[in-house]
Amino acid sequence: MIEALDQIIVRFSARILGLFYKPRFLFALLSRLWPNPDYLLNKPKLAAVTEQGYTFDHNVSAMVFIVGDKKTPLSEASAQYCLYNIVLYAQTRGAGSCLWGPGQIFLTRTREARRRLGLERHERIYGTVLLGYPAVKFANKVQGKALPILWNAGAG
Repeated sequence: MIEALDQIIVRFSARILGLFYKPRFLFALLSRLWPNPDYLLNKPKLAAVTEQGYTFDHNVSAMVFIVGDKKTPLSEASAQYCLYNIVLYAQTRGAGSCLWGPGQIFLTRTREARRRLGLERHERIYGTVLLGYPAVKFANKVQGKALPILWNAGAG
């Protein structure tokens, strides 16, 4: 399933690259309409994914999708809170994890991915976490120590 979803992202990236970035006329038109060059940051990412043929270069053990109803208020905020907790828990357990943008951006909009994931018409992916990088060591892992805490003896 992970490889199939990865290939859906590769095909989608190639399609976007071919439609919006390759034709010179359309690219010139886009640069005139949106002078802010934020969309230019996506071109190297899309080109790299298309050239490599995969979106991530490590074996992922699991993908966690946060899915919710589009009509439910605060779904996105709740999903972000849930994603944050998943990443923190994975880190405390020593598992590598990262947020994966294409899950939220591309897979929600792709019919084949929606079918494979079993998403209903009213549902969307609010976030994705990749879990299980092999042999990940965190340099900034909290070791913890006892702090000398003193209470006011006279208060009270």
